[in-house]
Amino acid sequence: MTGPAEGFRCAIGARLRGDPLAGTAVPARRWLLVEQASGWTADAFGGLQAPAEEKVALARLIRRRGVRLMLIRRPGAHRRGATRRWCVIDTEPPSVELWGALGEDGSLASALEALEAPRAAPATERFGPILVCANGRKDPCCAIAGRTVAAALAQAWPERVWECTHTGGDRFAANVIVLPEGACYGGLSEATAAGVIASHDRGVADLAHFRGVTGRGAREQVALAAAGTLLGVPPWDRARLTVAAHRQDVQWWAEVGLDGALAVIVEGHDEVRPAHHLTCGAVRPTKATAPIVDRVRRGGAASG
Repeated sequence: MTGPAEGFRCAIGARLRGDPLAGTAVPARRWLLVEQASGWTADAFGGLQAPAEEKVALARLIRRRGVRLMLIRRPGAHRRGATRRWCVIDTEPPSVELWGALGEDGSLASALEALEAPRAAPATERFGPILVCANGRKDPCCAIAGRTVAAALAQAWPERVWECTHTGGDRFAANVIVLPEGACYGGLSEATAAGVIASHDRGVADLAHFRGVTGRGAREQVALAAAGTLLGVPPWDRARLTVAAHRQDVQWWAEVGLDGALAVIVEGHDEVRPAHHLTCGAVRPTKATAPIVDRVRRGGAASG
């Protein structure tokens, strides 16, 4: 097996193939964002500039709490603010968004405390961060598409938009995650990004670009998108929507509840896609599995 041809770009390949975006959001429910303008590596933890003993403590939290670490920086010339900041986000209702400052030596002590018990920490101002993957050390497509999209979004939402390290799904660049909702979008461009975020802020998921809700399984993500459309509820509304997915071989079904009562049943199947190079640096073709919705039922009737 060999890698892709010289000049291959995974995002272009995925777009030409029509790779399904739905059900590809990352599983994290708790997030640590650390402002760091440079020194990024393919892996956020490896590039994190912090005292060694605090990185050891953070590694334990990542394993125990399922924390997702993201390095963030403002779009543009990677300008550094006077004070580097951190942000802890928990997407489970009621969602938490906490901001603080790193120590002069890059200490994460206050952030680690907030990660342990975010709801016990004093509330801070909320911004609703918009994270745009622009980590060229992970994949060239993320830098090529992500930095352009981040710059475009920053024109409309300068206080909310950050370039970030890897969001998953290199081939769907440009990738965007809106927090604390945990809504993940892909395949964005300078022309489409602002419209997708404006729609999101109105509580409407642009399904042409919607990858799913973070912290959910792949089948749950596509079920929430289908049910949310039918119910008129954003698929990221964790306070109102619940979901439980069940599987039998390649067939699956998911029960979606609204305000505590069963509202929709989504039926689907898993489709194994042909093998392709799924990242720019892939050394061999890989098969991806995509959950596909076959039918949405409400009150015993087929709805699509």
